[in-house]
Amino acid sequence: MATWSDLQKQSQKLTNHISDASAPIPTLNRDLSQIEALSRNLRARTGRPQSADTQQQQNVPLLPWGASTLPSQPTQPVQLPPPQSSSLDPRTTSLLSRAGIDPQRTSQLIASIRLAQSYEPAAPVADTDLDAFLAHQHENVILRALEERKARTAKDYEAEMDKALWREWGEARKRIFEEIEDGMRGYNARAFGSASDTAMDIQEDNLHARLTVYAKSIRLLNESRLLHTPFPILSSLETALDSTKPKNPLLAGLVRSFRILATVLGERDSSPPGPPATAPPDSPRELVHIAALRAQDDSPAATSFRRLISRRSRSLLEAEYADHMQRTVAQNPRAAAVGGIPGPAEVARGYVNVVHGRGGGVAGGMAQGGQWDRALEVVRHRTMGEVPVWAVMFYLVRSGKVEEAAKMATEVEGELSRTGDGSFPGYIRAWASGLARGEDGRFPKGLREAIRNDWDLRVRQIVNHAAGAAEVPGGYGGNGRSTPGPAPASLAFVGDLFKYALYKLVGRLDLRTPYIPRVPPFENSVVRTAEDFLWVQLVLAQERAPSDEPQSERFSLRSVAAYYTQKAHKYASPVTYLNLLLLCGEFERAVEYLRAQEGGLARVEAVQMACACAYYGALRVPEDPTGAEPGIFVEKHARDASPGHGGGGSMPRRASTMSFGAAPGSPTAGGGGNPGGAAGGVSGYAVATLNFARLVQQHVRMFGRSAPEEAVQYLCLVALYGEPLREGGPGQPYTRLAHRLVSDLVLESREFARLLGSVRADGTVQPGELERFAPLLRIEHGEFVKRVTREAAERVVRTGGQWKDAVLLYYLAGEHGKVMDAVVKKLGEVVGKRMGAIVDGSVGSGAPAVGSEEARYAEDLLGFYDRTPSLRIDDQARKTAGVLLTLLRFTEEYERGRFDSALETLKSTRLLPLENSDPATALQRAQNAAFLDDSIARNLPEIVMAGVDCIARMWRALRESTYDNMASRQKMTELKANVDAVVMYLGKVVLKMPRDTYARIIAVQTGMI
Repeated sequence: MATWSDLQKQSQKLTNHISDASAPIPTLNRDLSQIEALSRNLRARTGRPQSADTQQQQNVPLLPWGASTLPSQPTQPVQLPPPQSSSLDPRTTSLLSRAGIDPQRTSQLIASIRLAQSYEPAAPVADTDLDAFLAHQHENVILRALEERKARTAKDYEAEMDKALWREWGEARKRIFEEIEDGMRGYNARAFGSASDTAMDIQEDNLHARLTVYAKSIRLLNESRLLHTPFPILSSLETALDSTKPKNPLLAGLVRSFRILATVLGERDSSPPGPPATAPPDSPRELVHIAALRAQDDSPAATSFRRLISRRSRSLLEAEYADHMQRTVAQNPRAAAVGGIPGPAEVARGYVNVVHGRGGGVAGGMAQGGQWDRALEVVRHRTMGEVPVWAVMFYLVRSGKVEEAAKMATEVEGELSRTGDGSFPGYIRAWASGLARGEDGRFPKGLREAIRNDWDLRVRQIVNHAAGAAEVPGGYGGNGRSTPGPAPASLAFVGDLFKYALYKLVGRLDLRTPYIPRVPPFENSVVRTAEDFLWVQLVLAQERAPSDEPQSERFSLRSVAAYYTQKAHKYASPVTYLNLLLLCGEFERAVEYLRAQEGGLARVEAVQMACACAYYGALRVPEDPTGAEPGIFVEKHARDASPGHGGGGSMPRRASTMSFGAAPGSPTAGGGGNPGGAAGGVSGYAVATLNFARLVQQHVRMFGRSAPEEAVQYLCLVALYGEPLREGGPGQPYTRLAHRLVSDLVLESREFARLLGSVRADGTVQPGELERFAPLLRIEHGEFVKRVTREAAERVVRTGGQWKDAVLLYYLAGEHGKVMDAVVKKLGEVVGKRMGAIVDGSVGSGAPAVGSEEARYAEDLLGFYDRTPSLRIDDQARKTAGVLLTLLRFTEEYERGRFDSALETLKSTRLLPLENSDPATALQRAQNAAFLDDSIARNLPEIVMAGVDCIARMWRALRESTYDNMASRQKMTELKANVDAVVMYLGKVVLKMPRDTYARIIAVQTGMI
């Protein structure tokens, strides 16, 4: 065993490899005794007090040997006491004590902590310990899964948060853009204001008058709905627009558009426009078509609705053409040469004479040298003589006189047999019979095969399609693509084109080209106007084709609409295209098209048109107006209503709204263009949806604040598609939206009396617009109105609005306790102002006192509550209001200089110890001050100052009086005692008073000597 000397020698050898004589390594030669002495000296120099434990430790006896005398064999080790924690620094103890922490207990708590027992030290796993290895791997897997899940959760949260932020930003951006669009295109917010204001702000075509008359029509509609009676809304809108005498051509043309829509929707018809079962029980006409739009496209209800639109549109075009023929014949009696009272056939022949000319004619080119052109087949009629029978029969059919055309064909059946057309009278009679039965002129199978054979053998060749094959742009093809065929310039004819048209219409033949081509010299004969072009397609359209009809030969109203929605707007004037959309039943597209015309000039009319369509349930709207896609108009391509159909025929490029009034035979009478062209590239029909609720919301936003009552009328129509909330159903989103819009309107317009109601002098409530039209807004039991009323009242109170509005709203909501709270709060503010004026010495001079009107209103209201015991209010609030009114009477008497009466009024409030100078009374009043209402307590310093000032003025007046008697001196002593009592009161009151209050009162007390 090595000794200490050996260890020392070995340590010295550790530095032998360092050979640096200039800087030898210093050595320390100390034995244990020296080291112990040095350590004690170091401890003494620190200057810290030694604890008993430390002193005990210092008294440990010295080792009896030095470094050189250590034994070579180990001896029994010396047992040292366990280490003890030293006392805390005095500064630490002081800091912990100030913080409320016990230093001694904290020190013991820290010392009791055993880290070795609290934390398990990490130990390596032996290579052969399989259980420990598996446990370690299991823990690692769990920790890794937790970390991955934590990271994935954080990532998913950030992604969802980003989506939510972008979604909210998208909605906000959409609303901003819509508001900007309304501001750029729309109408001024003061449109319902005075005409002079509107004229200054709006340079549009009499917008103020239009908005006013439309609002009246919508109000009449809603009033009729309350009475469960039908109302001709479209006729009313037509009359309203016509009464404004619009100068813009677009607005002037909309008068006829409203008339067209009224006919298409059946408003002008005396019979209901649909089966009675489709109408809701509360109104025979409201939402009459809603069931058809909610059904599937191929359902019987939807098919019947489209068939109804097609028939009405066709009947309208035929009636207008019949009127046009009558006027043309009447304006040209010599050329018509009909005489007497002509029947339908004579009118048709006279119209042919006028338009196509005889003996030179009016049109020019149709007759040569007084003879009919060879292109027209002329036969002899037993009463009319020689007549172009196909042209006459076509115009009879065009004017809706199908029976007359069939009668005429029968009368000339023998003449037609000579030309091989002897079977045509049977065809047209069967067609007329089918139309009369409402079957769209369907033929029996055998008769259809016969007319198809005649068409293929003889009639089809009238228009020579073999003059040169070319691609016809936009042709109606069975597969929806363009149809190869002769170009317009290559078309020629080899017979009577009217005959071609009649065969095609009667037999619904060759539907790959569902139009009548225009070939020289018939450019202005068969198809003359845009309405003629549409009429041909409506005659050919059928909603349900026979089972033996090929797929490519099916042609329906959807097929007609597919062309006009994609191509026709490029060839027609705005009003014409709008009317064509209405006649096709495309009401959603018509509204959207009208909104976009001429920078939004007719946006008002678009909203009215949408309201009328919504009333009849003819508008396709989203199920949830708030969750729908952005924008107002949305198109979604779906399965074609008639599979395989494309477009067909181009309409006249220069077609007018209805150009029947043009000069007969004029090249521009019906507009130019090429009806034989086609609408190529039509891929199918896209279902359109109009967010009616959003459209009305934009419309109302522009004038809701200035004309809230008119805005309510439009919001009633939003609830058309809604259902009562208690019943459930798919219409609840519309009900909730209507309620939210109504609530926003009430809060933003602040026209509470007009919308929510008002209170008469006797306390009875006069209903407002919301309560009157609550059934139309799907509001039940008045709960919604009360909720809106409470929200409005709270908003008024929160924003510091008119306190009378808050009182009215709380009263209407039945919150009579809050009525008194509002009254007390307002009276407290008035008392503070009036008392402050007295204290500051700024009492008004002759002007009405502040708060006089509020005081009278509060007195009337309290009197009403006193007379109506059924309306209970809090007694304490009633008492507080009475005290405040008494204080206001005190200020009035003070301002008038009647200080005696003012002091007596102040004494009656029993707020201050003014009756006597008894200390007990002063103590009691000071204790009662802690329970005063806040409206009184916050004004107490001003009340005290005003009362003392009133006493001081009375005391000075007595002192300065020339009459000095016992009564005066007694009164002065009494006044001095009152001031002394107030001083005692201030010394005992627990409310916080301004410092100058005490100083000023003491000064008054001191001055009373």
